[in-house]
Amino acid sequence: MPVAHLLTIGAGRLENGDQEEAAKLFQAAKEAGVFYLDFQDSLYANVLRDVGGLFDFAEELFNLSDKEKLQHDIDNLGELKLNGYKPVGRNHGGIGGGSDGFESFAILLLLLRSLSASLNLPADADLTNVHRVHVPSPDVFRLLHYTEQPTGETGIPQAAHTDLGSLTMLFARSPGLQILNPRNKQWEYILPKPDCVIINVGDGMIVFFDTLSVTLQLPQLAK
Repeated sequence: MPVAHLLTIGAGRLENGDQEEAAKLFQAAKEAGVFYLDFQDSLYANVLRDVGGLFDFAEELFNLSDKEKLQHDIDNLGELKLNGYKPVGRNHGGIGGGSDGFESFAILLLLLRSLSASLNLPADADLTNVHRVHVPSPDVFRLLHYTEQPTGETGIPQAAHTDLGSLTMLFARSPGLQILNPRNKQWEYILPKPDCVIINVGDGMIVFFDTLSVTLQLPQLAK
């Protein structure tokens, strides 16, 4: 199984202004667009504990009956589809162009501040200016459950895609996420790593700042 070898960025070292760590973050954003963020020795260490509870909550949630989950149908709760439940197979983009194979229930100024400094952005173009915590935004915290594939069926349950938004934080306990290696054009698995979250650069970074498209790597993902 081909595995992606990603850089690991220490959140605690970034908090302490470590310039070598900031340079490593910039390298990761340029070369792969995906990296691990290690929360150990960080102000965000409590996030890992909270996420453990969310995994337990997600398991209970997806074990509810379809009737109960569809009372919160995502297609009936708003045009942006940011809240609610999406059942397996409703959307297209799966194996051979078929339906998808997951169900879902639809938190990083530190990284943005460091990337802004590495990009030498002027104060009025700092990435944090368009990610203000006191301003309403369509941020999403989504719980995903990918169902098992039938025996003998190979492929991916979700089509290759880039992520919406600026940065995606993925907490995972099992493998499944793949990235298209920009150098050899081969699909590689991203394995979960203890005490870390997987971060990837999203479309929003390019939409907000056109010049970043020649600097930051926008990864193609499949789950």
